[in-house]
Amino acid sequence: MKYKVAVVSDPGFEHLVAEILFANGVLIVVSQERDRSRFELSFFSPARDTDGIATSEALIDIDLFNSAIAEAQERLTLLDEPR
Repeated sequence: MKYKVAVVSDPGFEHLVAEILFANGVLIVVSQERDRSRFELSFFSPARDTDGIATSEALIDIDLFNSAIAEAQERLTLLDEPR
């Protein structure tokens, strides 16, 4: 499974966020909204965001997950906005 990381300006957030989209449709948003020294994760899955019941779990390999989160943190840190 692969993933894509994009640093974006989302109207729901005051600061830039990193969106990680996995091949299975799971979206993770990495933000620093409450504390600029800490990263927070929000998880969104195709099954959760519909009225349907999930027929299977959304599995993500832990090493791939860790790599994606590390890349998102690094990209957000490099693009950090001054307050």
